[in-house]
Amino acid sequence: MKKRGMKKRVLAALMTACMVVGSVPGVSLADVENGSTPGNSMNPSSYSYGIDGNIVSNSEDAAITLSKTAKLKEDGKYEISLTVDAKNAKDKIEVNPTEVAFVLDASGSMAWCTDKNHDHRECNSGWKCNKVDETNPSRWNVAIDTIESMSTELENAGVTCHYIYFQGDEGAYQVDKAADYKTRVVPAGGTPISAGVKKGIEVLNAAPEGTNKILIIIADGGSTDTYMEHKGELNIWSWPWSYYDNEKQILKDFKATGKSYTVSFALNKTDSSTSMDENKFKALANAGNLNAKNAEELKQVFETISKDITSGINDPLGENVTMTSGTLKASNGSASYDENTNTIKWNSNGTMKDKLTLTYTVELTDEAKKKVGNIDLNGKAEFNYSYTKDGNKVDKHIKFPKPSITGATLTVNYVDENGNSVQDPVTEWVGFTGEKAFETTIPQTNDVLTIGTESYRVTGVESDDFVMTELMVHPLMATEGKATEGKDRKSVV
Repeated sequence: MKKRGMKKRVLAALMTACMVVGSVPGVSLADVENGSTPGNSMNPSSYSYGIDGNIVSNSEDAAITLSKTAKLKEDGKYEISLTVDAKNAKDKIEVNPTEVAFVLDASGSMAWCTDKNHDHRECNSGWKCNKVDETNPSRWNVAIDTIESMSTELENAGVTCHYIYFQGDEGAYQVDKAADYKTRVVPAGGTPISAGVKKGIEVLNAAPEGTNKILIIIADGGSTDTYMEHKGELNIWSWPWSYYDNEKQILKDFKATGKSYTVSFALNKTDSSTSMDENKFKALANAGNLNAKNAEELKQVFETISKDITSGINDPLGENVTMTSGTLKASNGSASYDENTNTIKWNSNGTMKDKLTLTYTVELTDEAKKKVGNIDLNGKAEFNYSYTKDGNKVDKHIKFPKPSITGATLTVNYVDENGNSVQDPVTEWVGFTGEKAFETTIPQTNDVLTIGTESYRVTGVESDDFVMTELMVHPLMATEGKATEGKDRKSVV
Protein backbone atom coordinates (compact mmCIF):
# COMPACT_ATOMS: atom_id res chain seq x y z
CA MET A 1 0.00 0.00 0.00
CA LYS A 2 1.33 3.47 -0.86
CA LYS A 3 2.08 5.64 2.14
CA ARG A 4 0.63 8.81 0.57
CA GLY A 5 -2.71 7.19 -0.24
CA MET A 6 -2.86 5.64 3.19
CA LYS A 7 -2.16 8.98 4.87
CA LYS A 8 -5.01 10.62 3.01
CA ARG A 9 -7.46 7.87 3.93
CA VAL A 10 -6.46 7.89 7.61
CA LEU A 11 -6.82 11.65 7.85
CA ALA A 12 -10.15 11.44 6.07
CA ALA A 13 -11.28 8.82 8.55
CA LEU A 14 -10.12 10.92 11.46
CA MET A 15 -11.86 14.07 10.29
CA THR A 16 -15.08 12.19 9.49
CA ALA A 17 -15.16 10.38 12.83
CA CYS A 18 -14.43 13.43 14.94
CA MET A 19 -16.74 15.94 13.23
CA VAL A 20 -14.34 18.73 14.19
CA VAL A 21 -15.78 22.19 14.88
CA GLY A 22 -12.86 24.50 14.26
CA SER A 23 -10.13 25.72 11.98
CA VAL A 24 -8.54 22.51 10.83
CA PRO A 25 -5.58 22.54 8.41
CA GLY A 26 -6.77 21.22 5.09
CA VAL A 27 -10.46 21.77 5.80
CA SER A 28 -12.28 24.43 3.81
CA LEU A 29 -13.06 27.45 5.98
CA ALA A 30 -16.49 27.57 4.38
CA ASP A 31 -17.27 24.43 6.35
CA VAL A 32 -15.90 25.78 9.65
CA GLU A 33 -17.75 27.64 12.43
CA ASN A 34 -16.38 31.20 12.54
CA GLY A 35 -17.15 31.87 16.20
CA SER A 36 -20.08 34.22 15.64
CA THR A 37 -22.60 32.10 17.54
CA PRO A 38 -23.60 34.01 20.71
CA GLY A 39 -22.33 32.56 23.96
CA ASN A 40 -19.39 30.57 22.65
CA SER A 41 -15.83 31.29 23.70
CA MET A 42 -15.18 33.66 20.78
CA ASN A 43 -18.40 35.56 21.42
CA PRO A 44 -18.61 35.66 25.24
CA SER A 45 -21.53 37.32 26.99
CA SER A 46 -21.29 41.07 27.47
CA TYR A 47 -20.52 42.55 30.91
CA SER A 48 -23.18 44.93 32.27
CA TYR A 49 -22.16 47.53 34.84
CA GLY A 50 -23.91 50.11 36.97
CA ILE A 51 -22.54 53.66 37.10
CA ASP A 52 -20.59 52.66 40.23
CA GLY A 53 -18.63 50.02 38.30
CA ASN A 54 -20.38 47.02 39.86
CA ILE A 55 -21.76 44.25 37.63
CA VAL A 56 -25.57 44.16 37.36
CA SER A 57 -27.50 40.97 36.62
CA ASN A 58 -30.15 42.61 34.43
CA SER A 59 -28.68 44.15 31.28
CA GLU A 60 -31.63 46.55 31.08
CA ASP A 61 -30.40 48.16 34.31
CA ALA A 62 -26.88 48.64 32.95
CA ALA A 63 -25.35 52.11 32.71
CA ILE A 64 -22.39 50.74 30.72
CA THR A 65 -22.17 47.53 28.70
CA LEU A 66 -18.81 46.17 27.55
CA SER A 67 -18.39 43.49 24.91
CA LYS A 68 -15.45 41.94 23.14
CA THR A 69 -15.71 39.31 20.42
CA ALA A 70 -13.53 37.53 17.88
CA LYS A 71 -14.39 36.31 14.40
CA LEU A 72 -12.34 33.87 12.36
CA LYS A 73 -11.33 35.31 9.00
CA GLU A 74 -10.70 33.32 5.83
CA ASP A 75 -6.95 33.87 6.13
CA GLY A 76 -6.91 32.19 9.57
CA LYS A 77 -6.55 35.46 11.50
CA TYR A 78 -9.09 36.82 13.98
CA GLU A 79 -10.99 40.09 13.81
CA ILE A 80 -11.50 41.53 17.28
CA SER A 81 -14.41 43.88 18.01
CA LEU A 82 -14.46 45.79 21.29
CA THR A 83 -17.55 47.86 22.14
CA VAL A 84 -18.49 50.32 24.88
CA ASP A 85 -22.22 51.01 25.03
CA ALA A 86 -22.77 53.98 27.37
CA LYS A 87 -26.03 55.38 26.05
CA ASN A 88 -27.61 55.04 29.51
CA ALA A 89 -24.75 56.92 31.18
CA LYS A 90 -23.41 59.32 28.56
CA ASP A 91 -24.31 62.42 30.58
CA LYS A 92 -23.04 60.92 33.85
CA ILE A 93 -19.57 59.63 33.03
CA GLU A 94 -16.39 61.34 31.91
CA VAL A 95 -13.52 59.78 30.00
CA ASN A 96 -10.81 62.10 31.22
CA PRO A 97 -8.05 63.31 28.89
CA THR A 98 -4.40 62.68 29.80
CA GLU A 99 -1.46 65.06 29.62
CA VAL A 100 2.21 64.13 30.07
CA ALA A 101 5.12 66.47 30.79
CA PHE A 102 8.63 65.20 30.06
CA VAL A 103 11.12 67.09 32.27
CA LEU A 104 14.58 66.43 30.82
CA ASP A 105 18.01 67.20 32.24
CA ALA A 106 19.99 69.35 29.75
CA SER A 107 23.06 69.84 31.93
CA GLY A 108 26.56 69.57 30.49
CA SER A 109 27.10 65.94 31.56
CA MET A 110 24.24 64.86 29.28
CA ALA A 111 26.70 65.34 26.41
CA TRP A 112 28.76 62.40 27.72
CA CYS A 113 28.43 58.70 26.88
CA THR A 114 26.26 56.15 28.72
CA ASP A 115 29.14 53.76 29.55
CA LYS A 116 29.11 53.43 33.34
CA ASN A 117 32.75 52.33 33.36
CA HIS A 118 34.08 55.23 31.30
CA ASP A 119 36.06 57.69 33.42
CA HIS A 120 34.60 61.19 33.05
CA ARG A 121 36.76 62.92 35.64
CA GLU A 122 38.79 64.63 32.94
CA CYS A 123 35.77 65.59 30.83
CA ASN A 124 34.50 69.13 30.52
CA SER A 125 30.82 69.75 31.12
CA GLY A 126 28.96 70.48 27.90
CA TRP A 127 31.61 68.80 25.73
CA LYS A 128 31.43 65.29 24.37
CA CYS A 129 33.60 62.74 26.12
CA ASN A 130 36.08 60.95 23.86
CA LYS A 131 33.82 57.90 23.62
CA VAL A 132 30.82 59.61 22.03
CA ASP A 133 30.62 58.97 18.30
CA GLU A 134 28.15 57.74 15.68
CA THR A 135 27.99 54.27 17.24
CA ASN A 136 28.01 55.51 20.85
CA PRO A 137 25.46 58.33 21.11
CA SER A 138 25.44 60.77 23.98
CA ARG A 139 23.05 60.53 26.92
CA TRP A 140 21.27 63.55 25.47
CA ASN A 141 20.57 61.96 22.09
CA VAL A 142 19.58 58.62 23.64
CA ALA A 143 17.08 60.34 25.94
CA ILE A 144 15.60 62.44 23.14
CA ASP A 145 15.17 59.46 20.80
CA THR A 146 13.40 57.49 23.52
CA ILE A 147 11.12 60.38 24.48
CA GLU A 148 10.27 60.99 20.82
CA SER A 149 9.31 57.35 20.29
CA MET A 150 7.13 57.18 23.43
CA SER A 151 5.45 60.53 22.84
CA THR A 152 4.54 59.59 19.26
CA GLU A 153 2.59 56.56 20.49
CA LEU A 154 0.93 58.58 23.25
CA GLU A 155 -0.07 61.44 20.96
CA ASN A 156 -1.52 59.00 18.43
CA ALA A 157 -3.73 57.72 21.27
CA GLY A 158 -4.97 61.24 22.03
CA VAL A 159 -2.58 62.01 24.92
CA THR A 160 -1.21 65.57 25.01
CA CYS A 161 2.57 65.76 25.60
CA HIS A 162 4.68 68.68 26.84
CA TYR A 163 8.46 68.98 26.61
CA ILE A 164 10.46 70.72 29.37
CA TYR A 165 14.22 70.93 29.91
CA PHE A 166 16.36 72.39 32.69
CA GLN A 167 19.98 73.60 32.70
CA GLY A 168 22.28 76.34 33.96
CA ASP A 169 21.71 77.85 37.40
CA GLU A 170 17.92 78.00 37.70
CA GLY A 171 16.78 77.66 34.10
CA ALA A 172 13.72 75.67 33.00
CA TYR A 173 12.24 76.04 29.53
CA GLN A 174 9.69 74.50 27.18
CA VAL A 175 9.90 73.43 23.53
CA ASP A 176 7.04 72.53 21.21
CA LYS A 177 7.97 68.96 20.31
CA ALA A 178 10.51 66.28 21.19
CA ALA A 179 12.55 66.88 18.03
CA ASP A 180 13.13 70.48 19.18
CA TYR A 181 15.34 69.19 21.99
CA LYS A 182 17.96 68.30 19.36
CA THR A 183 17.60 71.33 17.14
CA ARG A 184 17.17 74.06 19.77
CA VAL A 185 19.02 72.88 22.89
CA VAL A 186 22.70 72.17 23.62
CA PRO A 187 23.57 70.43 26.92
CA ALA A 188 25.42 72.87 29.17
CA GLY A 189 25.80 74.08 32.73
CA GLY A 190 24.24 72.82 35.95
CA THR A 191 21.31 70.60 36.90
CA PRO A 192 18.50 72.70 38.43
CA ILE A 193 16.08 69.83 39.00
CA SER A 194 13.70 71.86 41.16
CA ALA A 195 13.33 74.49 38.44
CA GLY A 196 12.46 71.76 35.92
CA VAL A 197 9.94 70.08 38.23
CA LYS A 198 8.20 73.37 38.99
CA LYS A 199 7.98 74.19 35.27
CA GLY A 200 6.50 70.79 34.50
CA ILE A 201 3.92 71.13 37.28
CA GLU A 202 3.04 74.64 36.09
CA VAL A 203 2.37 73.38 32.57
CA LEU A 204 0.26 70.42 33.74
CA ASN A 205 -1.74 72.53 36.18
CA ALA A 206 -2.92 74.60 33.22
CA ALA A 207 -4.74 71.54 31.84
CA PRO A 208 -8.56 71.35 32.04
CA GLU A 209 -10.04 70.19 35.33
CA GLY A 210 -10.22 66.42 35.62
CA THR A 211 -7.23 65.80 33.33
CA ASN A 212 -4.97 62.87 34.22
CA LYS A 213 -1.58 64.55 34.83
CA ILE A 214 1.73 62.66 34.43
CA LEU A 215 5.16 64.13 35.24
CA ILE A 216 8.27 62.24 34.07
CA ILE A 217 11.60 63.57 35.42
CA ILE A 218 14.84 62.36 33.78
CA ALA A 219 18.26 63.30 35.17
CA ASP A 220 21.83 61.97 35.04
CA GLY A 221 23.26 63.72 38.09
CA GLY A 222 22.78 65.66 41.29
CA SER A 223 20.62 68.75 41.52
CA THR A 224 22.23 72.18 41.73
CA ASP A 225 19.11 73.80 43.23
CA THR A 226 17.96 71.09 45.71
CA TYR A 227 15.18 68.52 45.24
CA MET A 228 12.02 70.59 45.81
CA GLU A 229 13.10 71.15 49.45
CA HIS A 230 12.49 74.85 50.05
CA LYS A 231 9.56 75.90 52.26
CA GLY A 232 9.18 79.55 51.25
CA GLU A 233 12.01 80.74 53.48
CA LEU A 234 14.11 83.87 52.94
CA ASN A 235 16.85 83.58 50.33
CA ILE A 236 19.75 85.50 51.86
CA TRP A 237 21.96 84.70 48.86
CA SER A 238 19.91 86.86 46.50
CA TRP A 239 20.03 90.61 46.11
CA PRO A 240 17.73 92.15 46.73
CA TRP A 241 16.62 89.55 49.23
CA SER A 242 13.71 87.38 48.17
CA TYR A 243 11.83 84.32 49.30
CA TYR A 244 12.11 80.84 47.88
CA ASP A 245 9.01 79.17 46.50
CA ASN A 246 7.30 76.78 48.88
CA GLU A 247 8.52 73.84 46.81
CA LYS A 248 7.48 71.19 49.30
CA GLN A 249 3.87 72.38 49.15
CA ILE A 250 3.92 72.70 45.34
CA LEU A 251 5.07 69.06 45.03
CA LYS A 252 2.61 67.83 47.67
CA ASP A 253 -0.32 69.51 45.94
CA PHE A 254 0.64 68.02 42.58
CA LYS A 255 0.98 64.51 43.99
CA ALA A 256 -2.56 64.79 45.37
CA THR A 257 -4.00 65.00 41.84
CA GLY A 258 -1.27 63.71 39.51
CA LYS A 259 1.42 61.09 39.07
CA SER A 260 5.17 61.70 39.03
CA TYR A 261 7.96 59.35 37.95
CA THR A 262 11.71 59.77 38.41
CA VAL A 263 14.20 58.20 36.00
CA SER A 264 17.88 58.24 36.95
CA PHE A 265 19.83 57.78 33.75
CA ALA A 266 23.42 56.63 33.07
CA LEU A 267 24.67 57.31 36.59
CA ASN A 268 28.47 57.04 36.65
CA LYS A 269 30.55 56.98 39.84
CA THR A 270 33.32 58.95 38.12
CA ASP A 271 30.87 61.84 37.56
CA SER A 272 32.01 63.06 40.99
CA SER A 273 31.07 66.67 40.42
CA THR A 274 27.51 65.70 39.47
CA SER A 275 26.81 62.96 42.02
CA MET A 276 23.08 62.41 42.62
CA ASP A 277 21.39 62.10 46.01
CA GLU A 278 19.26 59.19 44.89
CA ASN A 279 17.00 59.13 47.94
CA LYS A 280 16.06 62.79 47.52
CA PHE A 281 15.60 62.33 43.77
CA LYS A 282 13.29 59.34 44.34
CA ALA A 283 11.24 61.39 46.84
CA LEU A 284 10.06 63.54 43.92
CA ALA A 285 7.98 60.59 42.67
CA ASN A 286 4.73 59.06 43.84
CA ALA A 287 4.19 56.61 40.97
CA GLY A 288 7.57 55.00 40.38
CA ASN A 289 11.35 55.35 40.70
CA LEU A 290 13.21 53.80 37.80
CA ASN A 291 16.84 53.50 36.77
CA ALA A 292 18.37 53.05 33.32
CA LYS A 293 22.06 52.57 32.54
CA ASN A 294 21.89 52.73 28.75
CA ALA A 295 19.67 53.14 25.70
CA GLU A 296 18.07 49.68 25.90
CA GLU A 297 17.24 50.03 29.58
CA LEU A 298 15.83 53.54 29.08
CA LYS A 299 13.53 52.14 26.38
CA GLN A 300 12.33 49.46 28.81
CA VAL A 301 11.77 52.04 31.55
CA PHE A 302 9.63 54.17 29.25
CA GLU A 303 7.65 51.10 28.19
CA THR A 304 6.92 50.42 31.87
CA ILE A 305 5.70 53.97 32.38
CA SER A 306 3.66 53.89 29.17
CA LYS A 307 1.73 50.83 30.37
CA ASP A 308 0.78 52.72 33.51
CA ILE A 309 -0.48 55.83 31.74
CA THR A 310 -4.25 55.64 31.89
CA SER A 311 -6.24 56.05 28.70
CA GLY A 312 -9.99 55.74 28.21
CA ILE A 313 -9.29 52.18 27.10
CA ASN A 314 -6.14 50.18 27.82
CA ASP A 315 -6.17 46.99 25.75
CA PRO A 316 -3.06 44.78 26.19
CA LEU A 317 -3.15 42.06 23.53
CA GLY A 318 -1.43 39.43 25.66
CA GLU A 319 1.15 36.79 24.83
CA ASN A 320 -0.85 34.67 22.38
CA VAL A 321 -1.44 37.09 19.51
CA THR A 322 0.28 39.72 17.41
CA MET A 323 -1.31 42.79 15.84
CA THR A 324 -1.84 42.98 12.08
CA SER A 325 -0.53 46.35 10.97
CA GLY A 326 -3.00 48.85 9.55
CA THR A 327 -6.18 47.17 10.85
CA LEU A 328 -6.95 49.30 13.93
CA LYS A 329 -10.09 51.43 13.56
CA ALA A 330 -12.11 53.50 16.08
CA SER A 331 -15.66 54.69 15.51
CA ASN A 332 -14.78 57.90 17.39
CA GLY A 333 -11.93 59.34 19.45
CA SER A 334 -8.27 58.38 18.88
CA ALA A 335 -6.73 54.92 19.07
CA SER A 336 -3.16 53.74 18.62
CA TYR A 337 -1.14 50.55 18.93
CA ASP A 338 2.18 50.53 20.79
CA GLU A 339 4.34 47.76 19.36
CA ASN A 340 6.78 47.92 22.28
CA THR A 341 4.11 47.15 24.88
CA ASN A 342 1.75 45.21 22.56
CA THR A 343 -1.07 47.46 23.81
CA ILE A 344 -3.88 49.44 22.21
CA LYS A 345 -4.86 52.75 23.81
CA TRP A 346 -7.94 54.87 23.13
CA ASN A 347 -8.97 58.33 24.29
CA SER A 348 -12.18 60.22 23.76
CA ASN A 349 -10.65 63.54 22.64
CA GLY A 350 -12.84 65.26 25.20
CA THR A 351 -16.19 63.70 24.23
CA MET A 352 -17.95 60.44 25.05
CA LYS A 353 -20.57 59.37 22.54
CA ASP A 354 -23.34 56.83 23.09
CA LYS A 355 -21.28 54.02 21.68
CA LEU A 356 -17.66 53.30 20.80
CA THR A 357 -16.35 50.39 18.73
CA LEU A 358 -12.73 49.43 18.17
CA THR A 359 -11.89 46.79 15.55
CA TYR A 360 -8.55 45.24 14.69
CA THR A 361 -7.06 41.98 13.45
CA VAL A 362 -4.72 39.66 15.32
CA GLU A 363 -2.83 36.50 14.48
CA LEU A 364 -1.87 33.64 16.78
CA THR A 365 1.84 33.40 17.58
CA ASP A 366 3.77 30.26 16.75
CA GLU A 367 3.99 29.47 20.46
CA ALA A 368 0.22 29.82 20.89
CA LYS A 369 -0.31 27.28 18.12
CA LYS A 370 1.43 24.68 20.27
CA LYS A 371 -0.86 25.17 23.28
CA VAL A 372 -3.75 22.94 24.30
CA GLY A 373 -6.83 23.96 26.22
CA ASN A 374 -8.04 27.55 26.54
CA ILE A 375 -6.12 30.15 24.49
CA ASP A 376 -7.01 33.78 25.13
CA LEU A 377 -7.18 35.99 22.05
CA ASN A 378 -6.57 39.12 24.15
CA GLY A 379 -5.22 40.38 27.45
CA LYS A 380 -7.10 42.16 30.26
CA ALA A 381 -8.67 45.19 28.59
CA GLU A 382 -10.16 47.95 30.78
CA PHE A 383 -12.47 50.90 30.28
CA ASN A 384 -11.48 53.82 32.51
CA TYR A 385 -13.92 56.59 33.40
CA SER A 386 -15.01 58.84 36.24
CA TYR A 387 -18.34 60.05 37.60
CA THR A 388 -19.45 62.46 40.31
CA LYS A 389 -20.85 61.19 43.60
CA ASP A 390 -21.85 63.56 46.41
CA GLY A 391 -19.90 66.31 44.71
CA ASN A 392 -16.68 64.26 44.50
CA LYS A 393 -15.00 62.72 41.46
CA VAL A 394 -14.82 58.92 41.55
CA ASP A 395 -12.47 57.02 39.20
CA LYS A 396 -13.47 53.57 37.95
CA HIS A 397 -11.76 50.83 35.93
CA ILE A 398 -14.00 48.08 34.57
CA LYS A 399 -13.03 45.00 32.59
CA PHE A 400 -14.09 43.68 29.19
CA PRO A 401 -14.93 40.01 28.57
CA LYS A 402 -12.14 38.04 26.94
CA PRO A 403 -12.66 35.97 23.75
CA SER A 404 -10.75 32.71 23.44
CA ILE A 405 -10.44 29.49 21.48
CA THR A 406 -9.66 25.92 22.47
CA GLY A 407 -6.40 24.46 21.20
CA ALA A 408 -5.84 20.78 20.60
CA THR A 409 -3.11 18.59 19.18
CA LEU A 410 -4.20 15.63 17.05
CA THR A 411 -1.60 12.93 16.36
CA VAL A 412 -2.17 10.10 13.86
CA ASN A 413 0.15 7.07 13.86
CA TYR A 414 0.31 4.99 10.66
CA VAL A 415 0.69 1.18 10.79
CA ASP A 416 0.27 -1.55 8.22
CA GLU A 417 -1.73 -4.78 8.32
CA ASN A 418 0.93 -6.33 10.56
CA GLY A 419 0.91 -3.41 13.01
CA ASN A 420 4.27 -2.05 11.89
CA SER A 421 4.78 1.70 11.56
CA VAL A 422 4.84 2.74 7.92
CA GLN A 423 5.82 6.40 8.42
CA ASP A 424 6.43 8.99 11.10
CA PRO A 425 3.36 10.17 13.02
CA VAL A 426 1.67 13.31 11.70
CA THR A 427 0.72 15.91 14.28
CA GLU A 428 -1.58 18.82 13.59
CA TRP A 429 -2.58 21.67 15.89
CA VAL A 430 -6.24 22.58 15.79
CA GLY A 431 -7.77 25.83 17.00
CA PHE A 432 -11.42 25.27 17.83
CA THR A 433 -13.65 28.32 17.82
CA GLY A 434 -16.37 27.04 20.12
CA GLU A 435 -16.46 25.81 23.70
CA LYS A 436 -16.44 22.13 22.63
CA ALA A 437 -13.73 20.68 20.47
CA PHE A 438 -15.83 17.80 19.09
CA GLU A 439 -19.54 17.33 18.53
CA THR A 440 -19.44 13.54 18.60
CA THR A 441 -17.78 10.93 20.79
CA ILE A 442 -14.14 10.17 20.10
CA PRO A 443 -13.74 6.69 18.55
CA GLN A 444 -12.58 4.07 21.03
CA THR A 445 -10.03 1.26 20.82
CA ASN A 446 -11.15 -1.56 18.48
CA ASP A 447 -13.81 0.57 16.82
CA VAL A 448 -13.92 0.07 13.06
CA LEU A 449 -14.00 3.14 10.79
CA THR A 450 -15.28 2.50 7.27
CA ILE A 451 -14.61 5.06 4.55
CA GLY A 452 -15.83 4.03 1.11
CA THR A 453 -14.43 0.55 0.50
CA GLU A 454 -11.64 0.90 3.08
CA SER A 455 -11.97 -0.16 6.73
CA TYR A 456 -9.70 0.77 9.64
CA ARG A 457 -9.29 -0.59 13.12
CA VAL A 458 -8.64 1.92 15.94
CA THR A 459 -5.78 0.39 17.93
CA GLY A 460 -5.10 3.20 20.38
CA VAL A 461 -6.86 6.26 21.80
CA GLU A 462 -5.57 8.87 24.20
CA SER A 463 -7.81 11.78 25.16
CA ASP A 464 -8.18 14.30 27.93
CA ASP A 465 -11.53 16.10 27.95
CA PHE A 466 -11.24 16.89 24.24
CA VAL A 467 -8.05 18.81 24.83
CA MET A 468 -5.48 16.40 23.49
CA THR A 469 -6.27 13.36 21.37
CA GLU A 470 -4.23 10.63 19.73
CA LEU A 471 -5.65 7.89 17.56
CA MET A 472 -3.70 4.91 16.24
CA VAL A 473 -5.32 3.09 13.34
CA HIS A 474 -4.45 0.44 10.77
CA PRO A 475 -6.39 -0.90 7.76
CA LEU A 476 -8.25 -4.19 7.83
CA MET A 477 -7.61 -6.93 5.25
CA ALA A 478 -10.35 -7.27 2.62
CA THR A 479 -11.67 -10.82 1.80
CA GLU A 480 -14.36 -11.32 -0.85
CA GLY A 481 -15.49 -7.74 -0.42
CA LYS A 482 -16.05 -8.08 3.34
CA ALA A 483 -14.01 -6.36 6.06
CA THR A 484 -12.18 -8.71 8.43
CA GLU A 485 -9.55 -8.05 11.02
CA GLY A 486 -5.88 -8.12 10.22
CA LYS A 487 -3.27 -9.14 12.75
CA ASP A 488 -4.10 -8.05 16.29
CA ARG A 489 -2.06 -5.20 17.81
CA LYS A 490 -1.95 -4.08 21.41
CA SER A 491 -3.35 -0.70 22.33
CA VAL A 492 -0.89 2.10 22.86
CA VAL A 493 -2.72 3.27 25.99
